[in-house]
Amino acid sequence: ARENVEFFGRLYGLGGTDLTTRAGELLAAVGLTDRADDRAGTFSGGMKRRLNLAVSVVHRPRVLFLDEPTTGVDPQSRNHIFEQVRALNAAGLTVVY
Repeated sequence: ARENVEFFGRLYGLGGTDLTTRAGELLAAVGLTDRADDRAGTFSGGMKRRLNLAVSVVHRPRVLFLDEPTTGVDPQSRNHIFEQVRALNAAGLTVVY
């Protein structure tokens, strides 16, 4: 999971300790700290969607477009995803759902 977040961060020009710190913060925010060193292929559908959310904001975009981010996930993951989306919006990110 950490590698995925850092990979996409590098695509946006991030690197070094800033990227490492940002990846840790995002994995904590989406509830994946305990699985940070696991392969994303072993994750449940809900965990993959939460990882997708972390990857999508690693570069601190101003606008986030979401297309059915909770399709096929369990209610607990769905609630967690929406909580994080609300938190991102409260922090100033424009979210188009």
